[in-house]
Amino acid sequence: MLPASNASISVGDADNLTLLLGSYYPLEMPVAKHKSSLGSVAVICPLVKAVDLYVTVDGEAKPDGHICCGDGTYNRDASIKHAEAKVASYGEEAALRSMLEAGPPGSAQPWATVVSKELSNEFFVLLPLIVQGNIDDSNLPESEEYGGALVGKFASLLSAIGPGSHEVTVRIAPRGVIRGGAVCSGAGGWKGGGTDGIGLGMDNYYDGDANFKALIDGPLAGQHVAADVGGLSASFTLTVPPKLCQGGGGERKAPAWGPFSADIVEHCNIACAIAASGPPRAAVSSLLGSSIGSPAHIIIPESDLAGGITPMNGQGGREAGTRFFTTAFFFSANADDDDSLGAMVKFVCAKYERRHHKGVSNPKWESEGTFGNSREKCSAFPIKNGQIRAAIERDAAVYAVDKNGGGGGVAAMATGSAGVAASSQAGYDDKEEEEEAADGDGDRDDDADNDADDAADDDADDADDA
Repeated sequence: MLPASNASISVGDADNLTLLLGSYYPLEMPVAKHKSSLGSVAVICPLVKAVDLYVTVDGEAKPDGHICCGDGTYNRDASIKHAEAKVASYGEEAALRSMLEAGPPGSAQPWATVVSKELSNEFFVLLPLIVQGNIDDSNLPESEEYGGALVGKFASLLSAIGPGSHEVTVRIAPRGVIRGGAVCSGAGGWKGGGTDGIGLGMDNYYDGDANFKALIDGPLAGQHVAADVGGLSASFTLTVPPKLCQGGGGERKAPAWGPFSADIVEHCNIACAIAASGPPRAAVSSLLGSSIGSPAHIIIPESDLAGGITPMNGQGGREAGTRFFTTAFFFSANADDDDSLGAMVKFVCAKYERRHHKGVSNPKWESEGTFGNSREKCSAFPIKNGQIRAAIERDAAVYAVDKNGGGGGVAAMATGSAGVAASSQAGYDDKEEEEEAADGDGDRDDDADNDADDAADDDADDADDA
């Protein structure tokens, strides 16, 4: 919720508290514009993947400087390492790490800094502060990377200030960084000017315009911190009971099962067979290391797919098949330690009957990511082994991984009707090579070739679809 100025908020023993602070303007705001020798104007923005939180309680500032990214048990250094591995895109790692290590310029230290790759695209920041149950129930995708850590940090603050009524002010300040053409956001124009042609990114200006490069490497290099912006702060009276001032906080738990219109056991077995491959494997490996083993549990939670499973969007005849959304759980190396952190990964199971406008002769299930069209990326989150075990016990009557199946139900599926890709998402390249071999034309239909051919193929494909 967004409290009005000087609102009164009384939190009960079982209540949650979440602040939503936003502005008409995006978190990534321009700091300069440059008329380029390339024939267009570049609007330059710092890259924003961190937002500082300044908190005062009863008139006293609460500086701490903690970084909220990853699990709530992470210290500052571990949080920065997690941000470098999970939030930074290629080429951004060093800039994000040094920015977080240094803190914002100036003498005022924030109470905490939240970090997420989603912040650069948003006009708001979601702040889950008090969560009594499953932390994921109070998160949006924008806050998943830091929500659990922020709840734990606020629980520590409540322990320090004690129960009763307190005057609280929370202010957020987006913090961005510019370092070369690769670590710089903004909007470019068209090469040569005009309204169409070759679209230019910040790296194009940096490589092709000496004056732009001098600007980026000179006065604009480094950190940029937002001023005190209206709408990005909230002042309120917060009343909390003794129960919420005893430390702790929300904890990540396994999601509930969602509605599913197909056979649950069959499709959980499918998910179990491919959960340790492709995008989900990469996401889990970043948390647990390279040896992740087989999944300990599978859940098909609620999703925006009708009935939990749905035909693929045809993309103008480009693809056809079936998808369903699922979640897999992996114990840590110390599987018997309930407090040790395992991993929960969300991914999509997909079986293509048509790919890149061409039929697939032997469709097999494979894993995909959950970042829209970036199907090579998944979301993975730390979760205690004890919570994974609790979910296994809770779901015993619904589904249980076959521990003797050599891969979570794979052996049982071998005699069924569903095929399982032996190496899913080793990349679309392997799949395309199989399809081309079946076509017999010897011409690999990769994305670059296909994009060049699309204009010529669309009419024929549309006729086929009709």
